[in-house]
Amino acid sequence: MDDIDRRILIGLQNDGRQTNANLAKSVGLSPSAMLARIRRLEDQGCIRGYRAIIDPASLDLGLQALIAIQARHSTNALATFERGIMGVQGVRACYRISGTYDYMLHVARRDLTQLGLMTKHKIAAIEGVGRIETMLVFTEVISDVGWPIVTEELTD
Repeated sequence: MDDIDRRILIGLQNDGRQTNANLAKSVGLSPSAMLARIRRLEDQGCIRGYRAIIDPASLDLGLQALIAIQARHSTNALATFERGIMGVQGVRACYRISGTYDYMLHVARRDLTQLGLMTKHKIAAIEGVGRIETMLVFTEVISDVGWPIVTEELTD
C-alpha cells in the first residue's frame, strides 16, 4: 500500500458517497486509474464494504453499554461462546481481549429493561459464560470516525 492508496482510503472513509471523479481529482489520478485502484483495494480486502452511519436514536436505541465477559475455561468454551454471541441481536461488536476478562461487547438496546433481559436471557444463557460486568455508556465523546490511517510515524 502506497501513499496514494492511503489517501484514497482516507477520502472514502471521510465520504464514501463521493464520486469517483472527485476522489480521483483529490489524489491526482485519472478516473480510470482511480477505479482500478479502488477495485484492487476491494479485491485485497482493504475495503470491506460501504454503509450508512445511522443515528441510534432514530432506531430507538437510547442505551449503549460495554459488557465484559469472563468465560469458564473448559474445552471449547471460547469457541462455544463465540458461536453463541453471533446470534445475539443488539451486539455491535465483540472483541477477544487480554486481562481479567476474555471478551468485551459493545451493545445497544432501547433501555435498561431491554439491556437486563438481553444480559439474562441471551448472553448469560450461552454455555461457558462465567462472570459478566456491565458498564453503561453515559456519553459518546468520540464517535467511530473510522480507522486511523497512518501517513507518518510518531517519533520522540
